[in-house]
Amino acid sequence: MNTRSNHPTSGHKTSTVSKQFFRIRGEARIRWVGNADDWAVARASGSENDSKPILQCPDENCGQKLNSVERTKPRITRFLRDANGTSCSHFIPPSGVGRMTNEHMWLQGVVRDLCEQLGYVARLEADFADVKVESPVPYAVEVQRVSTDFAKRTAQRSANGMKTLWLLPETEKQRSLGRNGTDNDDPLFYHPAVRLCYYWAGRDHRTMVPTQYLNREVWNAGATHKIDLSVAVTLWTLADDRSGFERSSSMPLRGFLNEVLSGKLEWFTKEQLHGTSNDKRSKWAGWANPEDVQQVIALRQLKRLEGRRAANAARRRSD
Repeated sequence: MNTRSNHPTSGHKTSTVSKQFFRIRGEARIRWVGNADDWAVARASGSENDSKPILQCPDENCGQKLNSVERTKPRITRFLRDANGTSCSHFIPPSGVGRMTNEHMWLQGVVRDLCEQLGYVARLEADFADVKVESPVPYAVEVQRVSTDFAKRTAQRSANGMKTLWLLPETEKQRSLGRNGTDNDDPLFYHPAVRLCYYWAGRDHRTMVPTQYLNREVWNAGATHKIDLSVAVTLWTLADDRSGFERSSSMPLRGFLNEVLSGKLEWFTKEQLHGTSNDKRSKWAGWANPEDVQQVIALRQLKRLEGRRAANAARRRSD
């Protein structure tokens, strides 16, 4: 297995980021402080002088020991701290330290847990993916906030036998490399991506506003605020007349992952979904049911054939 260490394995240095992932010495599975069962194990862990499990860096080539920390005031805070006066910076997103790093790690943990709840083996930082899911066709699920070469990285995953799903959080409606690697198009519309939206969980299910989701404390795994995740923008459903596609409403992230990983939703280009429509304002690439797409393509071809036959008949009548 190829693991993606975002910083060099060799060399230890001080890190100001609150770590969220760990292993139990002797285990292969990466654990997360946001998972209740994993956190219970972390809090029960001990030292080499007793029989309790030892926490360490999740990077398979790093033996850095970690301690679990839980604070209750002014709010519940859970994180891992480097032990023995040394530090490593593995499993910290390459965008650097700060508030968005916590968001990235939180999202990685949530995606991994959701995939496992759906019955799939899902591994963090495996084969150069944020989360690799062993679905019928393996998927690399990538949380991406900053500019990157989406086309190149998607092709790299494909070369390793994986499809890619880009989750583009609401916190950053980004601009980056477009289809040809030079234009400045929003990657949401040209790559297998979906907009990830945040809501406060609860009866009113309010949308989070920027001042809320830009707050680093929101992404603490022990925060009292609970966040719901949904996806939107690039979802398409069969139109009522079954001759084309119309925008679909947002759906919970869990349900979307279930549809994608099971093959009920796949990514299609704008041309596959909408033919040669020139209406760029409302027609773009996205996720749709592959059986529906094949039906629409077949109907589109039939209409073209009928159109050619009608044109030929009209020419014959005019001769």
